[in-house]
Amino acid sequence: MSNQAAIERRQFYRVSDRALVDIRVLNHIDDDAESQFDLTPTFSVLREFHQLDVESNHLLRQITDKDKSLGSYLKSLNAKLDALARGVALNNRSIDESKLSDINLSEGGISISVDQAIATNSAVAIQFLLIPSFTSLILKGRVINVENKQDELTVHIQFYALDSFNQQLIARHIIRKQSRDRKVTLIK
Repeated sequence: MSNQAAIERRQFYRVSDRALVDIRVLNHIDDDAESQFDLTPTFSVLREFHQLDVESNHLLRQITDKDKSLGSYLKSLNAKLDALARGVALNNRSIDESKLSDINLSEGGISISVDQAIATNSAVAIQFLLIPSFTSLILKGRVINVENKQDELTVHIQFYALDSFNQQLIARHIIRKQSRDRKVTLIK
């Protein structure tokens, strides 16, 4: 693969977005990330909902291959459930736009502006809520770089021991965000 192709591929699986993000420094990378945050019942329900959604995706594809009408109907039901989950999340937690952070997200890590410096090589726990899907994630990572540009600190965090479930959630969010961005571009 040429260097240009690698750069294009890397950008394809990366998206600039906004999310609610909370970062906590860990003493050790093997510390439990979830114990660093006060988790709400809504967070747990949304997490379980997304897990069930990921687990059922391959079954939906198999059904659609055999019966397109049934597959379309089930996709429609799935979209309704997604809307219901977003409604539940919004009902229990209003989103304060001022608390959203600009992020750059890939399956391998996240870059985000922070108020206080975090040392390079620090182990961190990251809780974030991706909008508008309300995908709720708690991941561990390691700070690989800190940039200070015009009095703005940006930390680049590489995810640590990312399991396939969370990787799929991130990939799905990236694909949906890119699709929304393309639709907006086409409308303009």
